[in-house]
Amino acid sequence: MRKRHEWALAALAASLGVVVFASSAFSDNKAKKELTLKGAVAASSKVSEENVAKVLEALGPAIRDRLAAGETVELPGLGTFRVVRVPEHRDLINGRPATVSAVNSVEFLPAGGLDAAANAPGAAPAVTVPEFRYNPLPDQTPGLRVPEDRMPNVRTP
Repeated sequence: MRKRHEWALAALAASLGVVVFASSAFSDNKAKKELTLKGAVAASSKVSEENVAKVLEALGPAIRDRLAAGETVELPGLGTFRVVRVPEHRDLINGRPATVSAVNSVEFLPAGGLDAAANAPGAAPAVTVPEFRYNPLPDQTPGLRVPEDRMPNVRTP
């Protein structure tokens, strides 16, 4: 009978050891998943995280300078930045027709793999864009539909 207790105690100790070992393995996976962008780039390129931080800080101004010069900037594996011109057009502003002046805008064209990554099962959107609904009178609440012939015509010729 004493042997059964010893075996049960050994089995319990072994299962606790497996649980502790598995939880430490899972915590390592979580630590790998929680890497920052700088940490992930540093790990994959075998460059120090400080150097990656310097490159990422210099990347924005360098892209801005190239776009200001009228160039298209391509980042391999990420996509392309380019300047596009939106011509002068008419639009509704606060429910009233208005002319919107022409403006340049930066457009980003993602590489093929980015769209697939954005639609992956685990990807969660940061913002959901509401659907567009045309409202001709934005400052008023919509009225109820009333039949056209509310009052009979009482005029006689």
